[in-house]
Amino acid sequence: MSWTFVVHWDIELGAGGEGRVYLCSLDGVHYALKVSNALDWAEARLALAREADRHTRAEGDGIVELVAGNLDGDIPFLIYELATDGSLADELARNRREGVVYHPVAALEIAALRAALLAEP
Repeated sequence: MSWTFVVHWDIELGAGGEGRVYLCSLDGVHYALKVSNALDWAEARLALAREADRHTRAEGDGIVELVAGNLDGDIPFLIYELATDGSLADELARNRREGVVYHPVAALEIAALRAALLAEP
């Protein structure tokens, strides 16, 4: 089976303190590919591994799916489903307009706690 995987390095979807996100496609389906800003590859792999761990524990509305990743290749990366409600920048702009303070780690922790509570018998 042959796959067609393309990273559109010229289409940056967003950037922040931890990394940059680019458009990518796998067999014509678009995704978001995240790479770390860390200059040291070992540090980049560790940062992305921590993010993947936090992310897999957070499920719920508004949390995009972590589809795949490769932390062992030449350029470590994570692939997320493409957000349908706009970018993080769009969400932050909405939050500013509404006076809401956004804390990404807290949002992931709350989502993980919610998922754990819902999973309890």
